[in-house]
Amino acid sequence: VPTAQVYPQFMHLATIWFGFQDEMVLLSVLSNILYSLEPYTLNSK
Repeated sequence: VPTAQVYPQFMHLATIWFGFQDEMVLLSVLSNILYSLEPYTLNSK
């Protein structure tokens, strides 16, 4: 398989992978914010 055919596909895959990593960081931050705000809810135990 020619490198010119495979390399762009790996670059696209890397872009998608880094996007997923950024998404996981954002979800982690939002989860931590929600967890830290939980004591201020009306139904907290």
